[in-house]
Amino acid sequence: MESQKRVFCTVFDKNYLYQGVVLYRSLLSHSPDFVLYCLALDEVAVKTLESLQYPHLKVVSLSQLNQGWIEWIKQRTTYGQFCWSMQPVFCHYILEIGEPSVTYLEADSCFFSNPEPLFQELSQDSISLSPHWFTPKFEYLGEQSGKYCTQFNYFKNDDHGRACLEYWREQNFEYRKELPYEVPGQYCLNYFEEKFKGVHVLTNRGAGVAPWNVQQYTLSTKDGVPQVNGKPVIFYHFHQLGSYLEEYFDLGTYPLSETAIDLFYRPYLKELRRVEVEVRVKFPDFNFKKRILAPPSIFKSLFTADLNCLKKAVRGFQRKWFGNYNVIKG
Repeated sequence: MESQKRVFCTVFDKNYLYQGVVLYRSLLSHSPDFVLYCLALDEVAVKTLESLQYPHLKVVSLSQLNQGWIEWIKQRTTYGQFCWSMQPVFCHYILEIGEPSVTYLEADSCFFSNPEPLFQELSQDSISLSPHWFTPKFEYLGEQSGKYCTQFNYFKNDDHGRACLEYWREQNFEYRKELPYEVPGQYCLNYFEEKFKGVHVLTNRGAGVAPWNVQQYTLSTKDGVPQVNGKPVIFYHFHQLGSYLEEYFDLGTYPLSETAIDLFYRPYLKELRRVEVEVRVKFPDFNFKKRILAPPSIFKSLFTADLNCLKKAVRGFQRKWFGNYNVIKG
């Protein structure tokens, strides 16, 4: 019988280190017995995480993967594509070292309650899929990104789980820097069910609440836990969020209600700030984070003769006009 110790993994670099630590702490608060493997993509992230010495966090460097083709992938992909490619590679590594299963998590996610209901829903199945559950007006996004999100991908260390993981890994190797808008590693999740046995599509709406689907839910709290349509939120995916100027955060381009911001974003930003203080007390020179640049003003961009600058200014104006300018003090 599989151990009840839950094995998770994630991938991030120094710019996402604060988010990765918040993810770890949220598991520490809500998952009674777990280990989180982290593939740290640069030496700064490796050394910082190792020095922090978190008891349930196992830090792995790229060199430890011992895969000769990593440099080959780097040469043919953008940095973002390379990061995506490492998701199944890292999951494969964890099964190879003997863990009974692994669940991939995005570093910019945060748990608000115990993930155990998701494992209970999986039961004896070998693979999980997490739907995007787009709000209807955003369903068109699924045409490119697919029905499922790479945010809670479980693989059991059995024939079904390993075969599916190998397929996911092969599809991720199709990323090319000359095809920046194609996402084969994400879109291939659409075919897991038809190609492999033991695939379970999660039905719990508390899994993967995100800026592209939160608009459709009735939001509330119960015993301090955020609820969607009366069900506990298990984790929220903070897609697009980044630091903006010095004391502000940009929450992304999706429309967010004040209730959503109060329930999810303000507590998350508080945790990010707490982690930042902790890290910088120990490492004063650590000054890395995901930063969002302020858009230029339309007035100034008109005199630059730079079309890209003007486009950025127009997008910034549109966000303000349509109520998607989610910039708040953190």
